[in-house]
Amino acid sequence: MRRALLNSAREKRAVPHPRDRSVRQLEKKEKRAIRLDAQKTRLKTEKTLQLMRFFWFREQCITLGYTTAAVPDETVAQLVQLYVGRNKEEMSALQMQRNPPVGRIKVLEATLQVEEDELHSAKGLRVPNMTDAHDVEILTEIWDGTQETVTVVPVTGFSMQHRTPPTKEALEELLQRLRPVAEIRKEAPVKLPKGVIKFHAAQLRNKVSVKKREDTALSVRLRVKAREEAKQQKRLTEQRRAAMARCRGVPTEDDAKVRGEPTWKE
Repeated sequence: MRRALLNSAREKRAVPHPRDRSVRQLEKKEKRAIRLDAQKTRLKTEKTLQLMRFFWFREQCITLGYTTAAVPDETVAQLVQLYVGRNKEEMSALQMQRNPPVGRIKVLEATLQVEEDELHSAKGLRVPNMTDAHDVEILTEIWDGTQETVTVVPVTGFSMQHRTPPTKEALEELLQRLRPVAEIRKEAPVKLPKGVIKFHAAQLRNKVSVKKREDTALSVRLRVKAREEAKQQKRLTEQRRAAMARCRGVPTEDDAKVRGEPTWKE
């Protein structure tokens, strides 16, 4: 009876209280890890969008012939307006389908709304500085179009808050001279596939010490259980091999080591 009471007391002590300090520390670590992952994803998305935006303006400046000369202010306003509305044609085509992809349409609508809000704000939309000849030369000639060297491109905030919006005729006329968005996307810098990224992330995690990982109590229990099952399986395999050797009259590994005879294996 006394032993049963001691065992029940140990089990109660083994299960931590929901408001225990160790439990709260684990919850705090998990929340911090989730917050850091979300922050990394957001920063990576912002860098990717900035890279694609700069690449679009770079290709259009080269198409228009502005490689060493400054772009006129009216042309810059038209280019920015066309860039913000670059996905409207795709949105219209998707909405005309019989089964439109709702997720893709929502992403395009959200992107359009965010960029329009930035364009009409006081800070403006962050675009390459195209009103200076030296900055245009850096954008078109010096920058190679990769993410590693995008920091050399001079940036400015372009706002339409106190500007007269360009006319529809001017936008259509300039659009005929520009390269299509699909062609620019094909030539844009590509990313590694998700499978490759996951593989490299797994390889990096394997190099980290087990003591430095942020493990929960459940993961620790699962790892201990898997290790015990592996040991038990190895022990059963050795016992089975010894029993089969005795049945066939073949010396086991221990006897063979002593006598110097060959052993039997499955």
